[in-house]
Amino acid sequence: PVRFNDPYRSDEAPAAHVCTAVGALKAPVSGIVRQRTTGLYIATLAATGGVFVSTSPDLIVWSPPRLVWPVPVMGQQGCDNPWTLAYPVLLDSEAPGRNFDSVGDEAWLYYARLWTEACGLTMKRDLMRVRVRLG
Repeated sequence: PVRFNDPYRSDEAPAAHVCTAVGALKAPVSGIVRQRTTGLYIATLAATGGVFVSTSPDLIVWSPPRLVWPVPVMGQQGCDNPWTLAYPVLLDSEAPGRNFDSVGDEAWLYYARLWTEACGLTMKRDLMRVRVRLG
């Protein structure tokens, strides 16, 4: 069994309880869905350079992340971009489950568009979506 320390009662070093990155997934994963036609799991990530996807047959072995949309992501907005992207995730309104945890050959890529001003993020946010074909 896996045991997590209580950070308020334990004197053990926090580094001893940090989870190891799974395979090729070195950036934070925004979402994971299963493609109904192939059975593959698809992880969506926002990392330096844009939006990436990685696939896995078993949630353990992952393909190297592949750039699917070169766009500024949160943390690298700079001064030249009026907005940056965060939290990309694939959703399919035709998913049979209650959790929208699967996608067909087409899905929506939802993301938050974060507006910038004076080289920094503002509080203005938009929830956006774009139709994507998976294949």
